[in-house]
Amino acid sequence: MTGRNERASSLHALTNHELDDYRRELEHSLNVLSERAPVRELLHKKLAEVLAEQEARSRLDQPSSDGPRRLAVNSLGPLSTAWVPHEG
Repeated sequence: MTGRNERASSLHALTNHELDDYRRELEHSLNVLSERAPVRELLHKKLAEVLAEQEARSRLDQPSSDGPRRLAVNSLGPLSTAWVPHEG
């Protein structure tokens, strides 16, 4: 399992599920810590980073305003390897 410090420094590498779990951990920590705990500022900063990453991913999942995304033919590799259904 990835350590907390490692995980926090590579948010972009986390799966959505891992990012959700990390967010919950941060929110829980903020809820149980004293309002005067010095570490709260750091936890707020990390939570803001997690929220920003989730927002960025959310925007990527939205359809663009200029129509659906399309893959370039070259990104599919050679056409001879593409699956084509048999008609007949």
